[in-house]
Amino acid sequence: MAELLAGRYEIGPVLTSTALVLRHRGRDTQLDRDVTVTFLRQELAEDEASVGLFSAIISVTSELSHPGIVAVYDAGSGTFGGVPVRWAVGEAVDAPNVDEFSPTPQQAEQWGAGMLDIAEQLVQAMQSAHGDGVVHGNLGPSTVLLQTRPDGSLRACVTGFGPQAADLAVLSNPAVTQHMWQAFTEQVEYPSPEQQAGRAPTRRSDIYGFGCVLAALLLHVERAPGGVDSDVARTAALARIAEQAMSEKPADRQHSFAVVSEQLRWIRSAKSLDHVGESGGESQVSPPTMVLPFAPTARVESAPATERLTYLPVGRVKRARRARSARPSRGRRSSPGGRLFAALTLVVLIVAGIGWGISQPGNQASSASITIPSVAGQELGAATTLLGSVGLSLGGQMQRPDAIVPAGLVSATEPAAGIQVPVGHSVTLVISSGPDARSVPQLQALSLASAQEALAASGLVAGEIVQRDGLAAAGSVLDSDPPFGTLVSAGVVVDIVVASGNQRVPSGLPGQAGVAASQQLAAAGLAPQLLSRPSSDVATGVVIEVVPGEGSSVPLGTIVTLVVAEYTPRAADGVPTTTPTTALPTKTPPSPTSAPTSKPTTFSPTSPAAQQDHNGDG
Repeated sequence: MAELLAGRYEIGPVLTSTALVLRHRGRDTQLDRDVTVTFLRQELAEDEASVGLFSAIISVTSELSHPGIVAVYDAGSGTFGGVPVRWAVGEAVDAPNVDEFSPTPQQAEQWGAGMLDIAEQLVQAMQSAHGDGVVHGNLGPSTVLLQTRPDGSLRACVTGFGPQAADLAVLSNPAVTQHMWQAFTEQVEYPSPEQQAGRAPTRRSDIYGFGCVLAALLLHVERAPGGVDSDVARTAALARIAEQAMSEKPADRQHSFAVVSEQLRWIRSAKSLDHVGESGGESQVSPPTMVLPFAPTARVESAPATERLTYLPVGRVKRARRARSARPSRGRRSSPGGRLFAALTLVVLIVAGIGWGISQPGNQASSASITIPSVAGQELGAATTLLGSVGLSLGGQMQRPDAIVPAGLVSATEPAAGIQVPVGHSVTLVISSGPDARSVPQLQALSLASAQEALAASGLVAGEIVQRDGLAAAGSVLDSDPPFGTLVSAGVVVDIVVASGNQRVPSGLPGQAGVAASQQLAAAGLAPQLLSRPSSDVATGVVIEVVPGEGSSVPLGTIVTLVVAEYTPRAADGVPTTTPTTALPTKTPPSPTSAPTSKPTTFSPTSPAAQQDHNGDG
């Protein structure tokens, strides 16, 4: 019989591998379900940095619970196949990632709607993760799986979460911390510009990764029946969102997934999208233009269902492509995602050409040029309307301090007013952030007092202190809200997320072997102790209760009691569970068919029973 990991997991063939881990197909024999078993590579088992990185990644992922996030069920360390191993067991999702995915003919027919659905699922999953205080740090086409449901629709599953900055800090050994960060960054397939510069990932780094995923999905548009022009309005709108998300500067991206969710809601609410680009005869009516509210400064109202989206995106994607190609080669084969940015640029140009062609009578492209009008001092809506009225399109927006124009109003355009550009050219609006704008400083890994001093030095106010459980030392700063790099006005209140010094008792311990559960508690910074309890329903050594209960927030180092079963057969009806003590005239050996009904007494030469037996025979 094949050896079982932790007494319950069958190990199958290798599915995927990285420089850090091997992922195997597996099966949980106790719960009778397929699983994925991840092992830290054997050659790294004694490497402190690799062990720390593996533990931090598993710890982060095990805290998350969302249908769009691949779950982690169990983790531990021990001996398997005669060698020491560190392992984690998670949800089995047999599906390609976005880089590897190819839509079926049925999916390709509705690819515009399919992209929107995938984007919405991904946004919901990332909103949940960010709500739990977790930054992915490695989001991209290689860490989003697309699983085909029985009805042909697609389920987006996020995997590959990276460790949190505070969880990797080894204060006693900075060299180990540096090694762990290097090991993590080397496996990031789609690093944001700030990660390329050596900074820790933030929520806006995840926005960048989302843009890469959306860009990869857009590459399948050409395979749809009818090509790009089959759903040009929706395609152009999604390309516009991807382009903003992939902005080089974090401040130019959507400031949260809530904003992305609102943008996607606008696209879905514009029901006439499906008809944009359909010919109704010899001539075609130019569809009205609606611009999504990128980085809104106020609550956005729902878009009228009669409005249509006709974005004409231009490429910032070359910057991301350069960043990716600049990474040193380590001899690995090129990922399918390596061709993402070059191909996306072509798709964007095709969409731009078709989108503009649709809006011209008879589909005749105009070669006329337009002088960019001045929109300084106007509100965003008025400036957008003016640009559209002269034949220009909105290419996004950015914030910039301005000592004259009040915050929230347009202060300039890029290209600048007065410049001649072709009809349909994309113009970026510069929004004033006021005269005293400044960036939120980096607070991660600082002490609370140092973080408050840094905010004061930047002219900002330290707000609510939000505590988060984890392995980090109590009081160390994990994050801020607004996050690092956000452009804000002087005096803005910035909330600080600090380590509570507590840890949550992991979930999923009941049903595990006591040893495995103990190892999981130890990895979470808690002190396990085992207590046995008779049970006629559960095998010996299996956890049946956890005290304090699962999910309880307790100080690091707290003793957590694992109540494990000690199997005791249930007594049959009418049959006593102990042997009668009636004296017999002679000693009769027990019948071969009789079964003991009570636990046998351990025999010792010095025990009272032994002495009595000896005296009786002497």
